Order: sequence, then C-alpha cells, then structure tokens
Amino acid sequence: MLFAVSGPVIVILLGAFALAGVGIGCAETAEHAAVAAFAPEEVRGSAFGLLATVQRSAARTSGGSVARR
Repeated sequence: MLFAVSGPVIVILLGAFALAGVGIGCAETAEHAAVAAFAPEEVRGSAFGLLATVQRSAARTSGGSVARR
C-alpha cells in the first residue's frame, strides 16, 4: 500500500522497501524452520527441494500473470 500512495517521495519508498524486506525475511525463515522441524531427517533434503520447487513455481506463475496485464 505504501508503494501506491508514496509517489516520488524517496524516504517513504525506502521505508516501504525495508518493511517488505523484513516481511519476506521473516516468512522465508519461518518456512525453512518449519521444514527443518517437521520433515523427517532422512527426507529433509528432499523436503527443502520441494519447498524450493513450490516457491519457484509460485514465482513463475505470479510473474507471468502480472506480465500479461
């Protein structure tokens, strides 16, 4: 929302990017911690691979939908 209302005010844009970075950092950390905590040790590597595959698929899908508009 800050990106939409800030206009060319650099300080607000910097704050918005910082908040987005903190949010992404927290979410990524929580996802990896959940995989490490819940995946059995013998398949933990595959669980991290599946997480990366799902994240990449979502990124490709969302990027493609934005580009088409």
